[in-house]
Amino acid sequence: MKRLSVSLGAAVGLLMISTAVFAHHGTARLRPDPAGNYAENYYEGNSPVTLQGTVTRFRFVNPHVLIYFEVKDEHGKIVTWVAESSPPQRLFRAGWKKDTLKPGDKITVIGTPWEGGAKMLVFRKLVAPDGRELGSYEPETE
Repeated sequence: MKRLSVSLGAAVGLLMISTAVFAHHGTARLRPDPAGNYAENYYEGNSPVTLQGTVTRFRFVNPHVLIYFEVKDEHGKIVTWVAESSPPQRLFRAGWKKDTLKPGDKITVIGTPWEGGAKMLVFRKLVAPDGRELGSYEPETE
């Protein structure tokens, strides 16, 4: 009986650890290559864009903050973009709060777009409706 309890306890502990390991990172920044392996980031690091639009949804959640916003394209058509950022803890240290943005807010987003034309980007800086420039928290380095 004691041996069964120890085995069961060890199995439960291992399951808890394995779940935590996979809880944060999925394949959000990875793309499959032709062999089915996952490669590095698929954001175009050397091609930043500046977009002006209107917030439709603000998700201040783990593992990454998401801002959904609408932008008029070159033909005047409304296109929805998604801006991904750091985790909320990091943005909180940079002055962000869960109510920093709300639907209807006019914003300017500067970030790195997704390869292949998908309407997603990792934002580096955001100009809020009140004119404040908000970025993600970057720890000081020595």
